[in-house]
Amino acid sequence: MGMIARRPFIWANALHMLPSPDRHPPAGAFDRQHARVMPGGQGASMQRPRIVCHGFTSIDGRIHPDRWTQPAIGTRPNVVTLTDRQTMLAMHADGMVTGIDTVAGAHGIAIGRSLTDVPGEAANFFIKRLERPLCIVHDPRAMLRLSTNRYEDGQIILIVARDAHADYLEQARLARVSYVFAGDDGMDLAAAMQAIHAHYGSSLLVLRADGRTNSAFMAAGLVDQVSVLVFPGLDATSGEGSLFESAVGAGPAAAKGTSLLHVSTQTLDGGIVWLRYLVEQAASAQERSR
Repeated sequence: MGMIARRPFIWANALHMLPSPDRHPPAGAFDRQHARVMPGGQGASMQRPRIVCHGFTSIDGRIHPDRWTQPAIGTRPNVVTLTDRQTMLAMHADGMVTGIDTVAGAHGIAIGRSLTDVPGEAANFFIKRLERPLCIVHDPRAMLRLSTNRYEDGQIILIVARDAHADYLEQARLARVSYVFAGDDGMDLAAAMQAIHAHYGSSLLVLRADGRTNSAFMAAGLVDQVSVLVFPGLDATSGEGSLFESAVGAGPAAAKGTSLLHVSTQTLDGGIVWLRYLVEQAASAQERSR
């Protein structure tokens, strides 16, 4: 997954994890002001939140830290978790966007298809904004069985397909979980993000998901910036996921026509490197090169 698998970020507990001033805290290049003035992807002018895709990988590009080699001698054993929390806090986001595995894995929430094939009414459902960050979950196949509208300290909002079954939507409403529709197949992510922005007004979100969810947002032109933490360790496992990937036979890669403009590189504790880029579509990249 794009986020730290089985080590979920706890929003409210992040503040006390910041290092002291003499421990070189992350610079936070993607704060709100920076995000507003930087040019972004093709969807940057839309009325939607700006999105930073943020992930943590080994040097061979794998995203499951439980499989990585250990930190070097003399490095704090919790450096991965600590750095993850520090960098998330440094971005000052209103919340995150993720996939169903992140939410289900953290709390043992059931995943399964509906027992009925009766479609529900395709009308967005919102509850009021709570005093929490947003946790937007892409669930195009209507698989999550939620009994709460809370993930860690975040308020859950589901992105679903138009044919989501009636019992799935009813269970979401009973749990006071907001949901928005994203077209017939749940992949009209631009429409979903515009609806969420119109209702909740979030300005900056962090995308922390599996490779396919990240790729879907990239293909939709919704990723404005890419932020990658690289841990100096190896996975060396074949066939495992990466930060961006598409399903076999899914058509052109999500990155087709996309360029990344380097913004900054920073070395953090334990030799972890923080790389940050702006996402440019082909047209804007060509204009910049003239």
